[in-house]
Amino acid sequence: MVAPPFTAIHGLGRKSYSWPGHRPQPFDESRAVAMVDESPRSVLPPGLENDPKAIAAALEEGRAGMEAHKQPFWFIRHGETEANVEGLALGRADIPLTAHGQAQATACGQACAALFKDAKDAATWPFNHIVCSPMMRAWQTAWNIVQAIKAAGGPELPIRYDPDLTEVNFGPMEGKSLSDNNWFEAWANGAPLKNGESRDLLALRALRGLSMAACEGKGSFLLVGHGAWFRALRFGLGMAPGQAVGAPVPNATPIHMEPTPQGWREKVMKAPGVVGAHD
Repeated sequence: MVAPPFTAIHGLGRKSYSWPGHRPQPFDESRAVAMVDESPRSVLPPGLENDPKAIAAALEEGRAGMEAHKQPFWFIRHGETEANVEGLALGRADIPLTAHGQAQATACGQACAALFKDAKDAATWPFNHIVCSPMMRAWQTAWNIVQAIKAAGGPELPIRYDPDLTEVNFGPMEGKSLSDNNWFEAWANGAPLKNGESRDLLALRALRGLSMAACEGKGSFLLVGHGAWFRALRFGLGMAPGQAVGAPVPNATPIHMEPTPQGWREKVMKAPGVVGAHD
């Protein structure tokens, strides 16, 4: 499938992309890997990226800002990739889904389509637009979901591509085993990553992406992205440490996020036929 043209949109000091599709750069099928060239802009001014006080203050401000437009939303992590199967850190490396990952995305789309079955109009849809990471594995997943919903008689939902949903920059740990010396869990618990993106900086970026989606005024929405990104978002939303870093994020599985007086509540919806999830 050849991706159709895209239109650049500028807002909030960031660049995003609108439906009907976008590949961040030409994909080299022979290498089966590329690097995303549309990197998200830093949330903090230059020189403050390594200042713990500045980061903590920005996180507090970001959480407070979400209170103004807090609303339920859906999140789906991309389908399976070869790196997931091998247990490797897959940050900015831009690789496609496996055949099983494509099947996962289709099954996930069918599960989403069931949510639209009893909706009478757009006001009662579970979500009416999708915001997606520009990385190949994410937009392939989103595309399969849209097609499955449409095939089941549902709407053809618009997709906006936002660099703020791009996966974490793992720096020198890119392509390394997630289990080596427990470095990934240390990262998820806030340990710095030399020449990479910390959990807290990623959380700031994730909050900015979520805030942008929530401000669009089109009702509920679906975010399609990545595992480490979603772990950081949990932390950014102030969820308990066990929820923030202790729960792996399954591939191609709808997750409903709902604000409550006690904090955010996460409900994982099992998609029929979705197996082989990796974090």
